[in-house]
Amino acid sequence: MHDHELVKESLRISPDRPFSWSYFRLNLFNKCQRAYFFHYYGAQNGWDPYADSRSQHIHKLKNLKLVDQWLEDVFIKSLRKLFIAPRPKRSSPTMPQVFKNIIIKYIDTENREYTAHECDDDHRKLNLFESYYGQVTDHFSIRAYAKKKLFAAVDQLAGCAIFNELCAVKYFQWKSFSPPIYAYIDRKQVWAAPALIWSDAGIYNVLNLRLTEPVDDFPISLGISAIYLAQRLRVSYDKIHCRKIFLHHTTDIYSGHCPIDDLHALIETSSSEMRARMTDDGCAVESEFPKCNDIQKCATCNFKELCFTNT
Repeated sequence: MHDHELVKESLRISPDRPFSWSYFRLNLFNKCQRAYFFHYYGAQNGWDPYADSRSQHIHKLKNLKLVDQWLEDVFIKSLRKLFIAPRPKRSSPTMPQVFKNIIIKYIDTENREYTAHECDDDHRKLNLFESYYGQVTDHFSIRAYAKKKLFAAVDQLAGCAIFNELCAVKYFQWKSFSPPIYAYIDRKQVWAAPALIWSDAGIYNVLNLRLTEPVDDFPISLGISAIYLAQRLRVSYDKIHCRKIFLHHTTDIYSGHCPIDDLHALIETSSSEMRARMTDDGCAVESEFPKCNDIQKCATCNFKELCFTNT
């Protein structure tokens, strides 16, 4: 546990931006409404060094990352740098090693920031959940684990036909974007985070990637990406090809996205449920977002420190 003067008074937050939607947001709301409150409302001004100490603390907790979440981020950033950044022409057999070299640079840079505790001044810098909560203290073992897991994922991806497909994409075919991206659905910003987008022979390709076992969210996240492309590029859905890769003990590749009408209905229904927790004047009050009180869910919750010390 860390030394903080944690105020027990219930927070009342006036949102500083319009309501938006993401599948992550919906999952967090369903998992624990108190954690949802902290993530989307309690932390909203905590990036400001002049904000109150509790808001700063909540914002710091919001930015904690599980080691495996960090590694997935590193893998996707490295993948984007490998293909999208201008580079000398290389043959596909050399690309896996180039990929690994990029990964090591990211790991070492972010690990140095982490060991220097740069997150104390900039909460966006790496701060690992397992270390913060005292589960892991050996930085060298984290680096070794990171290298082993990500190199194995590179080898898995390189063994897929889609990797050769990516290697054949020309620089001008890649679509430049800064994830996450958003589309407008029912006047809401709806967010997703595709790994790569490119065009080929009149087809727009979207690739998402996870370093986990398959989960059931991929048709939704791919549906948001498809709407993004349809809106930004004014292309029909039959010209959009969405795929998602899961690299875990096995390699699983899925194609397609959820029906767009079903996605609209899900967003409308779940948004109404989330907004129902707000006060009549549009504020979010901490006490109106109940804790889940589920030990298994709490085990990996960034905000469990607050729940254990606050009512």
